[in-house]
Amino acid sequence: MKVLIVTPFFNENPSVSRPSFVNSVLQDASHDTTVLTSDYSHQEKKKINRNKSILIRTISYKTNRSFKRLLSHFILSLKFGFYIIFNHKVYDRVYITVPFGITALLASFICRDKIVVDIVDFWPDSLPFPKTLKSIGAPVFFIWRYINKYSIQRCPKVMSLSSVFLKESGRENTGQQILLGAKPQFKNVVQLSSKKLRILYIGNIGALYDFDTLIDAIKESKLSIHIDFVGSGDLEFNLREKLKTNNISHNFHGVIYNENELINIVAKSDVGFNGFRDTTASLSYKSVLYMSYGLPIINSMSGDLYDFVELNNLGFNYESENINGLTKALGAVYYSDRVNLSNSVKQFFSTNFDYEVVSKKILDIFNG
Repeated sequence: MKVLIVTPFFNENPSVSRPSFVNSVLQDASHDTTVLTSDYSHQEKKKINRNKSILIRTISYKTNRSFKRLLSHFILSLKFGFYIIFNHKVYDRVYITVPFGITALLASFICRDKIVVDIVDFWPDSLPFPKTLKSIGAPVFFIWRYINKYSIQRCPKVMSLSSVFLKESGRENTGQQILLGAKPQFKNVVQLSSKKLRILYIGNIGALYDFDTLIDAIKESKLSIHIDFVGSGDLEFNLREKLKTNNISHNFHGVIYNENELINIVAKSDVGFNGFRDTTASLSYKSVLYMSYGLPIINSMSGDLYDFVELNNLGFNYESENINGLTKALGAVYYSDRVNLSNSVKQFFSTNFDYEVVSKKILDIFNG
């Protein structure tokens, strides 16, 4: 089977990228895949070159909360759509990640039966716009949301990592929830038993994440806590300054592509931070990545992940931007039986997020 993977954000590491994971699953099953993506890295804010991908020229932008970013995405989604229209006969399946609903809409008019839509995010709800802008732009956001929903409803094969996204798109009964997947690396983690709590954060350092609350909660807790940051982003400089000002132990490691280097950092960590300021998402790549190493999480996401954490002893939840709630969560992890927490995470991961479990479900939807 020849499959076109269409996605604006493609990271070659399957553990942090749903499209990359799907691509890996298909290739492991001996399917022929081609990746159609942007020539601009959203995370690193620079042009990129991938020899094995078809790269679409994309308008550069420097900050995530900007009109230029929206314009860049809009034009890119149109280019994706027209590429599919002119080249769809080459492929047996066309995998499209939404929130780029316009791409799915355009493609659905010409090769509807070939399309597999994967809702990895639902815009504009999850974008980090100020509340005032969301209020002023309500009519525009309504139209935008409707287009995305209509695009998804036109496509026969729909999957998502989130039950919330399926419900918002009107496909809760006709779409399939397929969780994020990763290969377990439990054996690489050394369980710590120190008096210091070591928190790991992996991902973009941007406005979506609840760093200010974390800093305030650490101060409030008066516990011995160290944070390791793996990644980069718009707010990195400001975050560094706040951590220094508040005398919080930390290290910034930048973006790490070497798995062994990342494992060395993970092995010194007790818990992963999955704190968001405001998001409609109910599952994150970073939460699954943490759990793939056997790390419990501190989580502010609602929906699926919140329930998973509560019901399966995977860590501790708190309400976004609630200092008192996060302070209690930090204390709960600090004084918890961390070995027991880690064992619960490993068991849950093996049943729900393991590569083999998730890949079978993905192949079923492509082959169906």
